[in-house]
Amino acid sequence: MECASNVALVIEILSYCSNKLGSRINKLKKDLTHNPDDEYIKSFIRYASTNLIEFDPKKLNDVDKFKISVVCQSYYEQLDKIDKSEIPQNFIEHLRKVGSYVASAINIMEYASNVKYKNLFSNIELHIIEPINTIITTTQPIYSWEYVIKSFVHNHVDYERFMDECLKNENIVRRLKWLYYDGTELKLDNDNIEIPVYLHAEMNILASMIDQEDKSKTFIAVSKRCCYLCELYIDFARKRGYNIIISGTCGKIYREWQLPQVASIDFRIESLKYILENLDRVIENKIKLVTDADSDSYTNSQHEQEIYRLIMGDNFNYAF
Repeated sequence: MECASNVALVIEILSYCSNKLGSRINKLKKDLTHNPDDEYIKSFIRYASTNLIEFDPKKLNDVDKFKISVVCQSYYEQLDKIDKSEIPQNFIEHLRKVGSYVASAINIMEYASNVKYKNLFSNIELHIIEPINTIITTTQPIYSWEYVIKSFVHNHVDYERFMDECLKNENIVRRLKWLYYDGTELKLDNDNIEIPVYLHAEMNILASMIDQEDKSKTFIAVSKRCCYLCELYIDFARKRGYNIIISGTCGKIYREWQLPQVASIDFRIESLKYILENLDRVIENKIKLVTDADSDSYTNSQHEQEIYRLIMGDNFNYAF
């Protein structure tokens, strides 16, 4: 009976995660179909085809999602025994994420069967909240890059220097293009932009708790570590008495992040204020790293010239 209960729990977990798993599989499908001649792709396809008769890289959406998850997880475990240096990290990560669904379900079943932990899985009350994918995707306007930076850098010369430094960095330029590229040029002064925003899973759960004023000790378990904005929102909720525990944070800031629309207007306003204050400090410190470094470089250059002239005389020409 216990085994049947554990299996039922695993099936319920996998069923609830099926939509997200589908999006992970689509990313894997792109890897398999865009690079079919690469040896690491051929190796995986051979393995998958041997273990799953209906496996077809071009028709992954027609194959049982959880069977694909099992294949990816077992193949991912095999990679630990070989040299992975020739395999792109993105592909390995896509394998891991698809496989993690069945791997997580296995871990949960193991703990649910363990005498030490099984009481934690007794008398479970299931509260199903509205899945994120059924919530209407919204868009919101954003400030221009110029407006944001000039809010912190008031000297035009410093602004131009900071902008030049940013445009030298390929990673920064790539991210700026995602927001401010109009198809022909990068418009950092463009204020007429709207982007889609999405509610992160942990925010969906926490918003439900806040609306119910549920301040009991709660561990929010999600498939990845909380981003920086989720971390700030959770910190604010804790200050309001919500006893929230999370597995960890990644410190990343995602541009499509959405503020939870809880029923309490006061909570919305104050949480947004708290997040913006902390985000402003991050932006200000990042800008200072560049502008202060440039200033120090300029000062050092002046000192260098003064010492050269002191030793060599005023007629010394340090340029060539």
